[in-house]
Amino acid sequence: GPGPGGPKLGYVQDVKPLVMMAGCGNAGCHNAGGGRQLQFSAGYSDDNADRQSVLSHVTIATPNQSAFLTRPSGVSHPVSPWPTGSAQAATVIQWINDGTLLNGQ
Repeated sequence: GPGPGGPKLGYVQDVKPLVMMAGCGNAGCHNAGGGRQLQFSAGYSDDNADRQSVLSHVTIATPNQSAFLTRPSGVSHPVSPWPTGSAQAATVIQWINDGTLLNGQ
């Protein structure tokens, strides 16, 4: 990834597209009011709330051990949108290391 002083990843620009592509907020999955801890707003319309929901599943000190990464890779999860070692997982880890910003810089 970029070195110190380089561009920093943001939830809106870098993580949200991965979430949308994977369909995390679809009905019956992590949709608003769906009863799961991780929930996304209807139509992914509330970036602040969605980022906060993701942050509740992030471990800052050990990004690669964040539930946001490990749970979708588990056998009980219906899909694995970002398998360990994938470009998507690397993006999420970089976002966490960059400070979990809402908007990239």
